[in-house]
Amino acid sequence: MLPAHQAATRWRRIARRCSHAITVTSSEALGYLWDMFDEQDKERLAAVPLFVPHARIAKAAHNLGWLNVITTAGGMTVCSQVW
Repeated sequence: MLPAHQAATRWRRIARRCSHAITVTSSEALGYLWDMFDEQDKERLAAVPLFVPHARIAKAAHNLGWLNVITTAGGMTVCSQVW
């Protein structure tokens, strides 16, 4: 497991280069993801479509400033690949 600062650096690099969409499955994960970015990167991150499985998580995302939140059907499988 990477130390927190290395994980944050990796996520920031990914978000800057190749994030077309992000899937988050809990409010806690959403908060941890959001907290890894500085204000400038949060603006970029908030523009990336966000898929969430529940209205409660969608509300939390909107409260953080996310612009495009898609609530999926419960149990929906979303595939993703990081290059």
